[in-house]
Amino acid sequence: MAYVLPPELQSLLAHWTLRRNERDMPPRRALALSGMAEWYDHLAIIDIAAYGNLKRYEFAFCGQAMRYRLGKEAMRLELRDLDRPVWAELIHTLERAATQPAIGYGSPPRASGTFVTYCDLVLPLSDQGARATQLLMGSYAIAHHADS
Repeated sequence: MAYVLPPELQSLLAHWTLRRNERDMPPRRALALSGMAEWYDHLAIIDIAAYGNLKRYEFAFCGQAMRYRLGKEAMRLELRDLDRPVWAELIHTLERAATQPAIGYGSPPRASGTFVTYCDLVLPLSDQGARATQLLMGSYAIAHHADS
């Protein structure tokens, strides 16, 4: 099944592009959460700690709707602290987003027997350099279905 980037994520990408101002990625300070009210509940900010080729991803902020996407309150948790199916869906998208916007899709299992498919847009942020030090993730549910 092919999906299209939802309008909310299209507008988030446009907002990021505008703040980028001809750089590879915008600095984190150019995208204050207070200026992103329309997406606030659907956002996460993820800190990247790099150790050579190894990276650690830690959630610095999670909006209310993002908690449903991640399966729990993830603030101050590392990616690998999430349930295995969730982090396995996200890791490749986060790795791709270190240099450019990345889109991913996921349908984490729920105990209720229903599934929700999410579209994730992950955008790199820098500390005035060419290397991403944080990621801005927006996620919206795009399909609901029951376990068959």
